[in-house]
Amino acid sequence: MPVAPLGYCRCRVTVTDRFGGRGHDYQVLDKIAIENGGMLVIATSIPDEREWIQWRGRTARQDKPGQYHVVLNRQAAPFTDHPGLADQIAGMRRPDDRLAKLLEVQDENIGATLKKFALDQELGEQVNELTEAYFRQYPRSFDDPWPSPEHMVHDQQLRALLEQLQENKGSTVKDFQKIAKDKLGISFSDDQTGFQISDLWARRRQGDYANQVGA
Repeated sequence: MPVAPLGYCRCRVTVTDRFGGRGHDYQVLDKIAIENGGMLVIATSIPDEREWIQWRGRTARQDKPGQYHVVLNRQAAPFTDHPGLADQIAGMRRPDDRLAKLLEVQDENIGATLKKFALDQELGEQVNELTEAYFRQYPRSFDDPWPSPEHMVHDQQLRALLEQLQENKGSTVKDFQKIAKDKLGISFSDDQTGFQISDLWARRRQGDYANQVGA
């Protein structure tokens, strides 16, 4: 078996998911690889700009050269979510301009996702307080069957409300208000509660819905 020259190392390929793009120090000792640009990061998707800095930072370490290449599928995101984006990218001559556009699109998506998460979190808090108020209004022991024979009608209405919320992912507070009124007869009108619909987004004290359940 031939002996490799001193300092020569075999080239390696590492396949990882997005979690391999941060917190890992990939060492390249192969002389031929270093002479040809160093470690090559091949990305098959584009994250937001902050995450991309981490991905790109996996290469060109320990004072060694590094490089990256992006390979994307036209039949997948972000192109499927943004009609015309593929042609727009193809019309850009400079690779840096293409990358900048892709990162811009992803940053916009992240902003929309975070906004939706914040709204979902607020709605979740409202649902949590509503259910706690419901069980104070219709108490039962932990081991009681569901629906409770004593509160059969109201339990079925509560279940229908929660199922409808689950089906309507992305439900707004106004949707929740309407469902609560239709399914449980819980009214959030200003005449009965003394607050505006917009106030439902604010964090409320525990038990604020207690006097509304079963109205």
